Amino acid sequence: MWRPPEQQRPRVTGVIGKLAPNLLGVPPQQRAALGERLTEAAERRHAARSRIALAVPRHPFWTGDRITAPEHRVWRAYRLDLTVAWPHLWLLAPDGTRDELSAARTAFRSAARLHAWAVAYLLLGACWWPAAVIGVLAAVTAVPRGRAAASAFADLAEALADIHGKDLALALGIPCDGGLTREVGTQMTRVLNKSVD
Repeated sequence: MWRPPEQQRPRVTGVIGKLAPNLLGVPPQQRAALGERLTEAAERRHAARSRIALAVPRHPFWTGDRITAPEHRVWRAYRLDLTVAWPHLWLLAPDGTRDELSAARTAFRSAARLHAWAVAYLLLGACWWPAAVIGVLAAVTAVPRGRAAASAFADLAEALADIHGKDLALALGIPCDGGLTREVGTQMTRVLNKSVD
């Protein structure tokens, strides 16, 4: 069961507290092996969590969480409000990037349309059984297509913020040496929200 981070910390601290005294008498080679095993276990758990959701689930279906994950992840990494920055990032994106994003969005829209048809046929299937068969086949096709399209669009949206976030900062007149940081992202969010300080 998922718990907020503030409820998880005491548990993690407790585990570390139990391990630390036991590691003091362990030879360095065994400590290194234990560290590798713990790292591998953490990577497996991270991969398992990422298969479920890249951000804390907030929607009733996986697709909604996947579509909104870039907004939460970009906020957590850079303190940049992707909803406000999106039109500006879109204007700065090269044509090839826009084409990729448009294609992913079109694929998602197409899968959503197929899903709507599946629901309509399933409803009609209550009165006429052949329609239920068509509805089930359409749903079986629509769900994986929708998940794949949502994932592709979300990955591209997050990549747009990662790659062109610095360009947006410079276009807004915010100095950005190196990569995008939380400080720069916070300034960008303030400027784009037209915040008055």
